[in-house]
Amino acid sequence: MTHHRPNPGTLAGDGDFLTGSEGPKNTPTPKNPQPVPSIIARHFDLSDVGTDTAILIRSDGAECLIDKADHARFSQYRYSPGGTKGRYMSRTAMINGKQRRIYLHRELMSPPPGFVVDHVNGNPLDNRRSNLRICTYSQNGANRTVSHNSYGFVGIGFDPVQVRFQGAVTQDGARFRGPWRLTAIEAAKDYDAMARGLHGEFARLNFPEPGEQGVTRPGGAL
Repeated sequence: MTHHRPNPGTLAGDGDFLTGSEGPKNTPTPKNPQPVPSIIARHFDLSDVGTDTAILIRSDGAECLIDKADHARFSQYRYSPGGTKGRYMSRTAMINGKQRRIYLHRELMSPPPGFVVDHVNGNPLDNRRSNLRICTYSQNGANRTVSHNSYGFVGIGFDPVQVRFQGAVTQDGARFRGPWRLTAIEAAKDYDAMARGLHGEFARLNFPEPGEQGVTRPGGAL
């Protein structure tokens, strides 16, 4: 499917709004504007985004989805890359005389001490409230989006002595292991079964059922 990138300053569906870095609507357009990398076009089907969604533009040109209802409050700030590998929307502010870094997803959800905010679909630039949930550090860690091993599955290991594969899940520091299997696929299915039971809605699965979250293979988005 071909994705069409919305012009900065428009809702993902219809109607107009101003981004935090856009300025007045009558601002002259540069003669030779530089192309802006479109995160939204690469990662979202805009026909599914809806008219209740707006876009904020980060200082590096990356685009962030946000609910239209939150736009007026948060578009006044200038956001820059922050957090792990600069993947998050962040800004700086003076608090009690000290400069602090504030993350958009945490400011939106206001988690209590000891809790974090998880992006349901694994995309830190999708900050619609429907994609954010308050959770523990363990639950946040369970929502992994990338397969880190050469077998293409998350949650499995290989014993070269036995020439067998094994699925394993970590929950609150405890390691749960499945039986040794002849194939990586069998071990990956064992991992999925254990992850469903231990991680619930936060589980990232190798073979997700409808409504469940799957892992992103190496080379995938974000």
